[in-house]
Amino acid sequence: MAPPIDDHGRLLKVIIKSNIHPVHTTASPGGSRGLSQFPAPERPGGGDPELTAEAERLRVVMIKLRRQLHRQDSPGLSVALYSALATVVSRGELSIGDLAEAENLPPSAITRIVDRLEEAGLVERRPNPRDRRGVHVAPRAEGRQRLEERRRTANAWLARRLARLTAAQRVDLGQALDLLEEVVLGCPAAEPPAPRELPTAPAAVSP
Repeated sequence: MAPPIDDHGRLLKVIIKSNIHPVHTTASPGGSRGLSQFPAPERPGGGDPELTAEAERLRVVMIKLRRQLHRQDSPGLSVALYSALATVVSRGELSIGDLAEAENLPPSAITRIVDRLEEAGLVERRPNPRDRRGVHVAPRAEGRQRLEERRRTANAWLARRLARLTAAQRVDLGQALDLLEEVVLGCPAAEPPAPRELPTAPAAVSP
């Protein structure tokens, strides 16, 4: 049995949540990434060479897929801007500090990102009801629509490529997605389907 038709949506979710980048950097509002704020992670030493090779292969594939998906985006917003917009849309109204923490960026960088999103008409600033000196960021209808269009475009691009797979390959893909969701999203892998029994031919009846 082939996996559900929304495999492209599941794959897109895994790619987004993985947050894998070619180098360990921080995003700037314009899309460039700074190298100085956070140190690069230490490279693991030793370990299982086969497992390390599989991890490297998966990392490279996911990086390339993220780049391909970003090429489907409409012009005007960088990856950093889309990421912040997605956080505001998914979490609703939140403070600049909470948004900075969610995006793992300093408040000054988030403030510039919010400025860009507000100029584009995708979010709006609102007074903080608990602190007159602070502000909240809330999504606008245009921001929700922009994200939905991006999701549909990315899903359509992935679906066209997945359509090239055979039924057997799609079964393999569904099982691989179960494992990826467990690794990246922390979701328990689904139980493998029980093997189907092939119908046996009826016994010949002797005359």
